Order: sequence, then C-alpha cells, then structure tokens
Amino acid sequence: MDYREKNFVEKFKSASQFFNCKIDDIVSVKFREVVSRHDYYTQFAETLEQNNNISVQPIKGNFQGNAFSISAYQTKLIYVEHETGLEILYIAGSIASLIGLIPKIIQIWNFVKNKNDRHLRDSFERIETRYFDKNGKLIEEHNSRFDSHNYSNISFIPFLNQDIEKINSFEKDYANEIEELKKRVQKLERKIQQLVKVKKKKPKNS
Repeated sequence: MDYREKNFVEKFKSASQFFNCKIDDIVSVKFREVVSRHDYYTQFAETLEQNNNISVQPIKGNFQGNAFSISAYQTKLIYVEHETGLEILYIAGSIASLIGLIPKIIQIWNFVKNKNDRHLRDSFERIETRYFDKNGKLIEEHNSRFDSHNYSNISFIPFLNQDIEKINSFEKDYANEIEELKKRVQKLERKIQQLVKVKKKKPKNS
C-alpha cells in the first residue's frame, strides 16, 4: 500500500465514522481544477447556507483538507476544500445525494467561480471518482473532462443498481399506500351512499 492509498484509507475511515457506515459504502468525487483563491470556498459555503436552506458545519477528521458536512434534502454529504478542487464524499446508493444535493452543489460552485472569474467555464479539467471495493481495493476512475450542465455523466456506475433498487422499493411503498387510500375512499363513498338512501326513504313530516 503506497502513501496515496494510505491517505485515502484514512479519509474514508473518517467519512465512514461520520456517516456511521462501512468504508466500502463511501464514494469520493473530486472535481479537478486549480482553485486560485481560498475565499471561493468561503463564498461557496455562504451561498449554500443563505440561498438554499442548506446547513454547513465544519467536521473533524483526517480528510487532507478542511472538511464540512452539508445537511439538506433529508441526507448528508461531506465536502473537502483542496487547492486542486472540490471533493465530495457521500454514501453509495443514496438517492437523495445523487438526485438532490450533488447537482445543486455543482451549480453553486460554478456560480461562485464564474462570479469571481469570468473566463472560467462551467466545466472541470477532469472528474475523479474513488471508492473501495468489497475486498478493500481502491478503485479509481478518471474522466478527461466533465460538463457540469450534464452531471449525469458522473461515473456512479458501481452504485446505480443500488439506486434503482431503492427507487423501485419507494414506488412499491407508495403504491401500497395509494391502494390503502383507495380502499378507505371506497368505504367512505359506500357509507355516504347508504346515508343518502336512508335519507330518501325516511318519510316527510306531515
């Protein structure tokens, strides 16, 4: 195990302790670029909190950079400040993280960069995805460029099946609830019909 892998082991251990999950449940997504000024990150945190009802709190751990938790949409993420770009850590298979927070974070991060530096485009030099497999091996995936307007290109392939299973599970749960509501409505309708019939049969006062 080289020093890089040791660093990722320590980082993922810190994240797993925060999320209360296993190391191989964690995914790291790094948006590789040069961050010329640290106040980009300050503005990023302020924009997250002020305009989006997102809670940002500093957290401790061996993240190789200043780490913060983001709480919103009934889920949590971790982001880490690096001179070489923004890093996001989240739990694999977290639908709310994938659909809700990550696109929002990308949008706000680009807003801050573009506001301060007009020549920066809504894209990154490359995106890097890292996770540990079930055997404890570090898996790294590198994409040459990434257009933030098309965040569906992020490589989450190892975890998409888990997301689909969760979505299907939610759909089944909602389907059951809808069926129960239908049954209750039908019962109420029958009671109303019975009351109407009784009222029609009742003789009028002379």
